[in-house]
Amino acid sequence: MKREWNNYIDSQKYMDCQLVTACNAYYYLTRKKIKYGSKQYEKFVDLGGARYGSAISPELVWEKLGIFTFKYWNYMPLGRNYNKLDLLPLECNVRSKYDGFHSICIVDYEPNCNAFRIPNFKFSTSNDGWIFKEDLDMLLDDMNRGWKVRQFKKVK
Repeated sequence: MKREWNNYIDSQKYMDCQLVTACNAYYYLTRKKIKYGSKQYEKFVDLGGARYGSAISPELVWEKLGIFTFKYWNYMPLGRNYNKLDLLPLECNVRSKYDGFHSICIVDYEPNCNAFRIPNFKFSTSNDGWIFKEDLDMLLDDMNRGWKVRQFKKVK
């Protein structure tokens, strides 16, 4: 079930990468777009505490969106030997020289070339959001949380 790439949030102006990830996961799960900078999004920025620093309460935004994190891994569960697309969307903790500690949302996987599509990760992906698994694996970081990747699901 493909989604329109241009409906994902692909930038940020605050330290709100966790909120961007949540909104992108929400779009993936529901096909309902949240426009970046809209009144609704700005309310999420305040609710999650991301206006003046990293989002300290993204779970409050998840609750409003009706999504939750379901499974946690310390490795990338998608790859050549395990390519179940029903795992998407996935949130990953990464560390990059451009974004520092960063939350990203994997919204597509291409098993033929072992690549992921990720909005809001411009300095590490191609122009249309693709990154190879071996490149992403080098950027994964558990940030002392004990997990690197987690799955989003929609509350029923």
